[in-house]
Amino acid sequence: MKTKSPLALLLLVATSMSMFLGCGQHSDPYKYDGINWDGDSNGSLDLVNGSSKDFILFIGKTPAQSSIIGGVRQGANRRYDISRHVDDFAVGGYTILRGVTKDEWDKNPDPTKAKIEFTAMVTYRSGAVYRYNINPNWIGDYAFRAENNSPVGIELRKDQPDGEKVAYLAPNQRNQMVYASTTDIMMLFPVFVVYNNTTKEITTIKSQSMAASASVGAVPLTDKEMPTLQFPDEGLSWEQIVGDLRSPVAYVKFTNNIMNQAVYFTNAGSIRYLSQDGYDGVNSGVTRTFEIKGDTLVNGELPVTAERNLVVLARGSVKIPVLKCETKTDEETNKKTEVCETTPPLIENGYDYTVTVKYKGSGDVMDRDNYEARIVKGNKRKADFGTL
Repeated sequence: MKTKSPLALLLLVATSMSMFLGCGQHSDPYKYDGINWDGDSNGSLDLVNGSSKDFILFIGKTPAQSSIIGGVRQGANRRYDISRHVDDFAVGGYTILRGVTKDEWDKNPDPTKAKIEFTAMVTYRSGAVYRYNINPNWIGDYAFRAENNSPVGIELRKDQPDGEKVAYLAPNQRNQMVYASTTDIMMLFPVFVVYNNTTKEITTIKSQSMAASASVGAVPLTDKEMPTLQFPDEGLSWEQIVGDLRSPVAYVKFTNNIMNQAVYFTNAGSIRYLSQDGYDGVNSGVTRTFEIKGDTLVNGELPVTAERNLVVLARGSVKIPVLKCETKTDEETNKKTEVCETTPPLIENGYDYTVTVKYKGSGDVMDRDNYEARIVKGNKRKADFGTL
């Protein structure tokens, strides 16, 4: 049996390594395209790509090469650091996030002309994380145009004012393409989104009239008769629009003070509310703001229903009712006693509420009577459209 010399063996190893590395480059087309596909572990923007396409993301009102923050592959979840793209990251603010598929980018790497299938208003602040989703229902080869005739950003929501978010239209946006995966006719409601630069709060405002809604069916991109929707109707003045706006939700600032336990804020214990920053869970020591639909009165009274707003411990089936309580003082003994209502509290649209949940400090941790979740009603929000 003939043996190889050491030099021949080294050449063989070198050749094999070269072939291996060369194959590796071809098997991963993302590695050398200059796009950050790995994300930033400490980023404040948390993006979930629920689609079957890889997306390249731009930040700011006008897409540009310099505004690329990275890419997120199909089905992946990535965080991004956007601090260098904005001037007020330390105190917080909002901007626009847009996305194009990698296939589109490979064909047309000019962001001003590419097919932008994802658009969202995103908020940011140092020390906070905000989550957003690329919904596969609103990307595809069918589309319609939408225009925003107001100085306020608009979310288009499907079927009802607090329904699924279809698209975001920036203030005074013209000829924005809104994409869809089917040609099904849909009812769309414009919801105005106002960001308060002082309080760093997002307020959503809707029209009270069904006439403000629109219906449309997306058409193939090759269709010469592309439908165009106007929001609001061009026949209305801005003063008329503002006079007819109301908030479709209540705003609940929820704080979890249960040590070492994450919780969910739910409707009837099964439907989890989603916070404004995109999370359904609240970790210990964390505060998140939720938008929940207010109650509808019947003959001026709240209908008698099962427990509605419940805090559910992530570790088990403990469901804690959210109750309205007040402290009463006995005039003779000066003793203070907390008295809680036994029925669910009335939640009114347009108002701020605070909810705080905690463990009372003793007793079985699986017994809901050893926890308390208290709700306090705040003031009604006002949207100052005049300063936008």
